[in-house]
Amino acid sequence: MNLRAAADRYLQRFATHCTATQTGLFPWGEHAFWDLDADSIGDSHKLRNPSRTGSAIHDHLRATPSLAVSLLEAAARLDSDTDLARRMRSRASAYIDAFFAAPHDLDAGIFVILSKRSTNEVFQAMPVWGSVYGVWPASYVALTALLGFPLHAG
Repeated sequence: MNLRAAADRYLQRFATHCTATQTGLFPWGEHAFWDLDADSIGDSHKLRNPSRTGSAIHDHLRATPSLAVSLLEAAARLDSDTDLARRMRSRASAYIDAFFAAPHDLDAGIFVILSKRSTNEVFQAMPVWGSVYGVWPASYVALTALLGFPLHAG
């Protein structure tokens, strides 16, 4: 058995099949995963409590701009014509697009931190703009997005 080829097939399947979600983000993290039996997004809360209603949430909206900026910064250090640099920019764009596809309501000052993976409905908005211990304020995400804008725009 060729383990390298098997790992490559697994990663290819995950990257091309398991990312076809409402948000465009990978179904991984603390609360969501790809359920191989159902061939859809799984909900770890339902595994713990089968009577739970609702769907898995996407708990990484606050991290998507940071990941996108990291990918863009790393891609900028590579020869821009390499396949790796192109893939990094493409993945960064997917994360940026997914973040902006969240149901933020700028006019009402609502910046989403959690959305339901299956419907992209608001589950929780960022509760504060400034710093409060233990809370992800919208300003952290906004600052990361501002720092990444020149890399994405260029």
